[in-house]
Amino acid sequence: MYFLELPFKNLSRRPLRAFFTLVGISAAVGSFMGFVGLSRGMQGACREILIERGTHIFAYPEGIVDLLGSSLDPALGHQIASLKGVKQVSEELIGLMELDTGQVIFVTGWPPQSFLWKSVSLQRGRLPGPNDKHPVILGKSIADALGYDVGTEFTIRGKKFTVVGICKLGPLARNNTIIFPIKLLQELTNRDNKVSAFNIQIENPQDPRVMRKIIGQLSSKFRELCFVEGRSVSDNNKMLQIFRAMAWATSAVALFIGLAMIINTLLMSVLERTKEIGILKAIGWHPLRILSMILLEGILLAACGGIAGTLLGIVGIHWLSQFPQVKGFVYPLIDSGLIIEVVLGTFALGLIGSIYPALRAVSLNAAEAIRYE
Repeated sequence: MYFLELPFKNLSRRPLRAFFTLVGISAAVGSFMGFVGLSRGMQGACREILIERGTHIFAYPEGIVDLLGSSLDPALGHQIASLKGVKQVSEELIGLMELDTGQVIFVTGWPPQSFLWKSVSLQRGRLPGPNDKHPVILGKSIADALGYDVGTEFTIRGKKFTVVGICKLGPLARNNTIIFPIKLLQELTNRDNKVSAFNIQIENPQDPRVMRKIIGQLSSKFRELCFVEGRSVSDNNKMLQIFRAMAWATSAVALFIGLAMIINTLLMSVLERTKEIGILKAIGWHPLRILSMILLEGILLAACGGIAGTLLGIVGIHWLSQFPQVKGFVYPLIDSGLIIEVVLGTFALGLIGSIYPALRAVSLNAAEAIRYE
């Protein structure tokens, strides 16, 4: 029992140094959770919205990084629809827009006969009709944030629109989106006869061989477009790929700094206790016991910092997602899988960071260590 108490006592000798090490580890772990959770959340939101819509294949310009800036001829959609095995195609216009209130939101536009409208589950109101002048449907979150309801009129870029429906809570991307008839959005964004992407439904989506065959045929016929299965579109999105890479790179740097802090703290502790370690060796302590003592100190530091960092990451990312400037654009996803990864990673961080100081302690000569001043 006394042996297990030693790591606590040894670290408490220099409380300020131990505290700043814990702060560094907490910041590293919190950054990792925040960036990776944000990346996974955006990826999941993108995948979830396409699955809900019933989009089997998603088509967008080849090589494009930002889908918001893509521009395609709607005639391509008619050519895609003529391919054998394709059931129906719906063009879509996607963008960002600033409301007169100053809030920036996602906007999307669909043709009146698009199958995408069938995926809209309304909490109240109705879908746009042919006799509506400037109808829109609001996502639940954006409607609550703006205080708008069915029948509310508001202006965007000097043009008046009427809310005809409010969506039920669903995929995060839908909750923070305004849905327009595509012609209205094209006029509003000065993108007449242009679309961002195509949503494709096929005859037999359950058969993976049919899916691969049709994607192959489409890719060979329309080389200017990239065709991906709806379920995997987030894995192929270049913007999300860049964001994931940046998230992992930033997290890796933060974790490396945390590792360096553990090594520095334990190495300084070993140097300060050189004489004490020499005495322990002289009275018969086995090298493995000394090694275990230093390793436990490293694991203890990492565990405490990991717990604090986990809480910091969870609270921080959810707090950030509530800011009006980013609300609707930030989709944090911190699940049990990520927490387990962090726990295992933190344990490894403490273990790796304490190996060199522990070996340094074991390699000390007892006689020289006792004479050390």
